[in-house]
Amino acid sequence: EPPIPKYLRWTGKVRNRNLSKADTAQIIQDIWNQKIVSDTEKEHGTDLADFLHSYLQQKYQEDILVVEWGYNIHHACGQYRTEPHIGLFYETLTGEGCWYC
Repeated sequence: EPPIPKYLRWTGKVRNRNLSKADTAQIIQDIWNQKIVSDTEKEHGTDLADFLHSYLQQKYQEDILVVEWGYNIHHACGQYRTEPHIGLFYETLTGEGCWYC
């Protein structure tokens, strides 16, 4: 069984933000853009799940908000995965696929 990603490690309740498809697409576009910048600055790219955790930590700084947004992004991507760009992000995030293959 794969380990639980850092951005999903939490005990307790997490607020459901009910992200729309448009909001989800906008959020993942920003994440991709930031990851591309980050990966070009390093010799090796970062795993998307690890990058998402770092991205959320930098953006929100409070642990509860990091996890809350992590859960909401993960859930929304699963919910809207029939959209090609969201599905690709979700598959890369969960290890089911990769964006550079």
